[in-house]
Amino acid sequence: MLRYTPLQSGVGKKIRGHFTIPAEIVDSIILVEDGKAFKESEAILKICKLLGYPYKILAVFSFIPQSWRDGVYRWIAKNRYKWFGKQESCRIPTEDEKELFITYIE
Repeated sequence: MLRYTPLQSGVGKKIRGHFTIPAEIVDSIILVEDGKAFKESEAILKICKLLGYPYKILAVFSFIPQSWRDGVYRWIAKNRYKWFGKQESCRIPTEDEKELFITYIE
């Protein structure tokens, strides 16, 4: 099961500190799996595998050098609001969705 936390939250800061992820990486995606942290395109490809078919098909892009994939990832991240718009406020998660968020780590 995938669980979520904002990188700017207390839990996110602990995760970034534990895996020595620079503080300026807060507008990205980090996947922690089997005690290792993956970021940007590597995280996306691993998440696609975890989600199963049809998303795992995207894993074919793993043959592309990571520096190129990360460049595409950053370009998409930079332009996402221009393409898809930006909401003025976040949607309130349902009770089931709230269970997916990590709010506390010892």
